[in-house]
Amino acid sequence: MDLKRSKRLWIGLAIVSMLFVGCMDEKYDLSDIDSDVTVNVKDLTIPVNIDDITLSSVLDLEEDDEIKEINGIYAVVKKGDFHSNAISIDPFVIRKPSITPISADINVQNTFSIPNLPAGITVSLIPAGTKLICFDIASANASTDISLRATNVDASIVSINTIGADAVLTASLQFSGLENFVNDFYIEDLVLYLPKYLNASISDGGEYDKATGKVTFASSLISSQNLSKNITITVKDIYASQAGATLKDGVFSYSSSCKAEGSITVYKENLKPTADINALLQLNKIRYNCSLAFDRDIQITDFSGNVDYTVKGINVDPISLENIPDVLNQTGTQIGLENPQIYVKLNNPLHSMNVSPTADLELIPNPASDQQFKTSITADKADNIFCLSPVRPNNFFSDNESDYSQAQHVAFSNLGQVLYGNRIPTSIQLDIKAFAKQEVNNFHLGNYEPVNGEYTFYAPLQLTDESHIAYEDTIDGWNDEDVDAITISKITINAEVTKDIPYGVTLDFWPINKNGQKIESVKGTATLSKDANKPQPLIINMEGTVTHLDGIIIKAKVDAASTATLAPTMKLKVSNLKAKVSGSYDKEL
Repeated sequence: MDLKRSKRLWIGLAIVSMLFVGCMDEKYDLSDIDSDVTVNVKDLTIPVNIDDITLSSVLDLEEDDEIKEINGIYAVVKKGDFHSNAISIDPFVIRKPSITPISADINVQNTFSIPNLPAGITVSLIPAGTKLICFDIASANASTDISLRATNVDASIVSINTIGADAVLTASLQFSGLENFVNDFYIEDLVLYLPKYLNASISDGGEYDKATGKVTFASSLISSQNLSKNITITVKDIYASQAGATLKDGVFSYSSSCKAEGSITVYKENLKPTADINALLQLNKIRYNCSLAFDRDIQITDFSGNVDYTVKGINVDPISLENIPDVLNQTGTQIGLENPQIYVKLNNPLHSMNVSPTADLELIPNPASDQQFKTSITADKADNIFCLSPVRPNNFFSDNESDYSQAQHVAFSNLGQVLYGNRIPTSIQLDIKAFAKQEVNNFHLGNYEPVNGEYTFYAPLQLTDESHIAYEDTIDGWNDEDVDAITISKITINAEVTKDIPYGVTLDFWPINKNGQKIESVKGTATLSKDANKPQPLIINMEGTVTHLDGIIIKAKVDAASTATLAPTMKLKVSNLKAKVSGSYDKEL
């Protein structure tokens, strides 16, 4: 008879198998029984010796099993890594707009009489500083529109507050009609109306008011000798949301109008030596042109606003649980782990931009569970370590390969139920969906490193009070010539059990004949309480007719009702075991 087979039966299950696998003492010699006589046997005591049973011998782990012995306890330990595609939020381009120039006549605003002006007066006779004539730029009553547009905005950019423009806008003011009279002239009280809400600096000492778009100058400007004046506006940022810019379906749009006001004034110092003063003073209008142009396309590489970016390409290989010892993977087994832990390490490539992506994690058992196992983590550091578990463990897991001692705990309330079901799952899929959905400031558009990470699934075999293990096994091979001749009517087994495993065990068993058929009408039941380190009497009664006995079928249910962690040293000891058999021995001798 095979004693080793009985070691497969976990905890109390092993007891019953060992009751029947001991050898009958050879001192019962039946060879002298008369062949014509039926011998009645009553309470024949069969001594059986059973070695102490430890959990390590019951589980009998192999090197490739999913359950490992870690620091003196049993645990499921599975590791893996994951990587994403490179993170990229692309820059976009505002194409250099085509701006229609302003071209209009401007009217004389004022002429100034010179006292005692003689006919044919020459320039040299006019007193220094004399103001002769001025023209009103505002009388042109003309403006032009600027439209900034980008059609290639990355879909991850959902709103824009500010964009970094880094462009130069030049306003070129040109005047004709004074060429025969002056070398240059003064532009007094010049005001430019530009797009609002720019971060802009103005040449020639101009001051820009972003709320109105108004540019003013502290002093008068003087034209060039070709009677023009260029004003340079250096644009660093556009405060798009304040300016009323829109972003829809990847298209950025911003429109505004521009115009100029002020006076073109001619002084004695501006005159050509040969100027006809009387002809000058008879002018009633001159021609005014204003051209606005950006120097290039505007490359947008920085912005402030809101992003909604999904990290792509994170694929995690399923956590395989195929190599689980049979004793924990019988049909009907339901295991809920008390405080399993998932450790996750991952980098945050966007940390320098003050972006803290969120990762939604979901565990999907196979076969599927009727529960959902979901939680979230937020990577607010450059390098992040998380421990996800129902309760924060006293000590974070670490081994020679991974150090999680600095982990941040994240509650995962129902993780302990991930193995709960009629059978332990063959695998668990770990889905990680990482995304950045937040407001950003001065975010640099472009490429960033991928997300790289690792995980460790660490689950000590610490069963919950809802767990139970269903087990069925067949112990056979007992039949020989003598056993085949015994008709058994009753078997009573007495023993004393001491165990340090705090689980209750209920055992049902039936005898089987040499054809492997269960004798349904004969059944025995035994129950062990969950008490540990306390001797318990074990009494098993099996009544009914049993012939051609070859072994037993055992069905058992182990109810945890405790949170003790399983350890290899857990032991079950059976002592003072006696089997009393009643029946008859019928054989021709």
